[in-house]
Amino acid sequence: MKIKLFNRELVADGYFSNGITKTRQENNEELETRINEFMADKKISSVQAYGDNIMVMYDEVQEND
Repeated sequence: MKIKLFNRELVADGYFSNGITKTRQENNEELETRINEFMADKKISSVQAYGDNIMVMYDEVQEND
């Protein structure tokens, strides 16, 4: 059993006029997409939300060749 904790990440969102990168926190849709892509090849035991943190408990899925 493994645990992965997801927090909102900072996303680059253009540049200020002085060349410094603008950042923002990822929105709900971006966070959901990132979590879904992570879970696509895992055997999920549970998903729990703690405020803005998402905890995913999973097992790796073994591929048979």
